[in-house]
Amino acid sequence: MRPQIFVALLLTLCLGFEWPGRLPRLIYELGHAEPAQRREAVRRLKHYAADAVREPLLEALEDADPEVRLEAAVAVGELRLHEAAAALASWLTDKDEAVVTTALQALGQIAEPTTRTALVRLLVDPRAEVRKAAIWAVHDLGGADTEQALLGSLEDSEPSVRLAAAMALYGIADARALAALTAHARDADAEVRAAALTALGGLHDARALPPLLRAIDDPAELVHLAALMALGDLGDAGAVVALRAQLAAGPRMAKVALAALGRIDDPRAQAVLIDQLGDSEWSGTAADALVERVRRSGDTPSDDPKHPSVVQALASLLASERAPAQIAAAAQALTELAQLVSITEAEPALLRVKPAPQVRQDEGGAHAPAPAVDEAGVRDTLQHLRGADAADRQALLLRVGPALGKLEATHALSPQTRELAMETLGTLASAEDQELAARAIDALRWFAAKEAAGIVAKLMRSPSLRKRARATFALSAFDGDETRKLLRYLLMRPTPRLATAAVLALGEVGDQRDAAAIVRKAVRLAWPVNGAAAFALARMAARGVIKKRTLGRTLCEFAASREPYVRANVAAAMASMAAPACNESVHPLRWLDATHASALRVAAARWARAAAEAGELSAAEVEPALRHCAGDADPAVAKACSRQTVVGKREQSDVYAYQNDGQQLLRNRLVALRFVDGTVFLGYSDDNGHVMLRAAATGERILEDPAQTPLEP
Repeated sequence: MRPQIFVALLLTLCLGFEWPGRLPRLIYELGHAEPAQRREAVRRLKHYAADAVREPLLEALEDADPEVRLEAAVAVGELRLHEAAAALASWLTDKDEAVVTTALQALGQIAEPTTRTALVRLLVDPRAEVRKAAIWAVHDLGGADTEQALLGSLEDSEPSVRLAAAMALYGIADARALAALTAHARDADAEVRAAALTALGGLHDARALPPLLRAIDDPAELVHLAALMALGDLGDAGAVVALRAQLAAGPRMAKVALAALGRIDDPRAQAVLIDQLGDSEWSGTAADALVERVRRSGDTPSDDPKHPSVVQALASLLASERAPAQIAAAAQALTELAQLVSITEAEPALLRVKPAPQVRQDEGGAHAPAPAVDEAGVRDTLQHLRGADAADRQALLLRVGPALGKLEATHALSPQTRELAMETLGTLASAEDQELAARAIDALRWFAAKEAAGIVAKLMRSPSLRKRARATFALSAFDGDETRKLLRYLLMRPTPRLATAAVLALGEVGDQRDAAAIVRKAVRLAWPVNGAAAFALARMAARGVIKKRTLGRTLCEFAASREPYVRANVAAAMASMAAPACNESVHPLRWLDATHASALRVAAARWARAAAEAGELSAAEVEPALRHCAGDADPAVAKACSRQTVVGKREQSDVYAYQNDGQQLLRNRLVALRFVDGTVFLGYSDDNGHVMLRAAATGERILEDPAQTPLEP
């Protein structure tokens, strides 16, 4: 610490001055406190703007305590402090593996071009963990030579390194990688084969079709499933016949094959999916795949009854005497398609069968017995869950999840009970029973232990898109670079369901780097990803991750969307940052007008008040507008304008979505959940009708059907 800074701090203390904020105190602790406090200070400092903490964090890289130095490396990486690159590069020759891997992660985030040679050199380090970290650092750094550098790592003797290389090549490889990836589609390690196949699908090169078709016969189920998913990613019509044959290969393979067919723009693929709507076992999966097909390729009405468009086929199904499950699947698909194409000819039939509006939600574990709060009770519950005679495993999971979380938070969990919990919850989360698996995933989120994140990540191999999406969303409970890397990888996947889950999770654990990627994804995939992305950005703003001077313009551009939930979340984000109006069109006072959606007007009221208090808008204009809307007929708007509802702390939230009869759960449905801070969660309920959020504003919640909310003027 510089002498003048020390003197100023000493005088401040002697005068008995009260600290004006947390930042000066943290900087002081970093220079004077015990190692444990210094480490905690670094963790907190990384949440401030880079300019405010640059100097103390750079100094912390030279702290006497090695753990403080490692924490500082993580912090400068997340803040992308280019001034730290030289110091971190000097760590790359350290004998301590943890020091080197931490430096590599930070350098990858900083992406300083001058470090490329040093990073590439470590791709051949004798330590496997270092080589893996170097792969991701080179990947994150990017550049024209990235692919060539990573191809060499595909030949590594360690399977885990080859796996990392294959994963890193997804989305960045081109035709030059075809031969190497094809060779490793026959790798001795099943996980490497699966990753190589995934990367081949991402090439979108017809020459990748033969190795993908061969891999369908791989004896390892993981590889078999990866091949089917990669065929969908490839999008080549030559895969249709092989994918159709997989419908007879068992439930897991059939569901993945149907999902893959939905991503192939070919009449034969559509014909297979339409045909499967008549099968009660596959109707829901086929309907989801048809929505994905329309999202990717559009839907043109047909005059040929033998080759109907997707909307025409679904309308015919609604008018038939099919089973209720098939009718419900078709209705849900048409509801989602209404955001993409015209469904005019299906509307009469849809109105006759459409479920009632979603208007009720329950708080917390209302369906659960009182939680076991001591370790002995938790251990007994886990043993009971493992027993063949467990009468209601869902109720037991509702009981054990919060209890594990409390024990973990207080460091009161023994290694034996921890191991038992991991094994039990991991097994149940992988169950074929989707409702039971969803409960187990929720329990892992409550647990929030580092090992639990690994179990959730393994569920990405599931053939069930719903389970993969649920696991992706569950990663929002786990902070850390590995979680962020996995979510960034998943964000590259073109499947809207997975992309929606990934952006929502990144909203809780992502950093400033992720904000721009979220916007790019949202613009490319549109509804409902754009609504979920807007909520994620609002959460990032509330967390202090994005600043009005850096991403304010991006949010303003995003607000050009006519989706009311997109605009509402943009307004909520601007309120968190106390940002000024974007322009005459994207302006909180204009959005208060009664012609706009209720959700948007609530958020606009919050934005207007925050901007006025920060001096970004004229209080003389804002106060009269808020007084006027305080008498609005919409209770939610009136409360927001009159400030009757104060936005307090944010905490974990459990919501169960019901139809208006209060009895029937809305399972696996796209829902919109409005909060008093103006944010609107847009995402899917799980197979129990449950939405579990890591942090949400306390207070009244309003549940809405997204399909019933009209576009903004």
